[in-house]
Amino acid sequence: LGAFSGCESLKSIVLPKSITVVPEKCFYGCISLSSVTMPEDVTTINSSAFYGCTSLESIVIPAKVTYIGQRAFNACTALKSVVLSESLAELDLDVFAGCTSLTTVELSAGITKVGYGSFKDCTNLTTVNFKGTEAEWQDLLKVCGNENDALKNAKVNYLA
Repeated sequence: LGAFSGCESLKSIVLPKSITVVPEKCFYGCISLSSVTMPEDVTTINSSAFYGCTSLESIVIPAKVTYIGQRAFNACTALKSVVLSESLAELDLDVFAGCTSLTTVELSAGITKVGYGSFKDCTNLTTVNFKGTEAEWQDLLKVCGNENDALKNAKVNYLA
């Protein structure tokens, strides 16, 4: 398991500037973790990095992140809002699955893949702020994996 996996009393963390990859299962099951600050040079958030961090309410993905691995934020039931980086090209499967408090997500037009179930069971997702045009959104929906009805049915604000 990851470096802090299962640290149930960890409430906040500021990752050092030397970190460019958040390792697999790094904060898996850190149920008290409510605040994470990632350095600007992070490029990858690996699988299950924040899985089950049930106190995490919001996350801003650093600008250089191009990939978020499967189940990275799965079951973060307190997560309400997510701002994804401009550089993000791909969300793997089940990235935000089970984030039942998630109401708003911000996506850039550069995203080319939303994996199977990335927004599965995000029952309160109502708003997508999309930094692109309606045509670009429609193109994204064509390559959006199954089990993403919450994303597909949300109100979209076009911010191009």
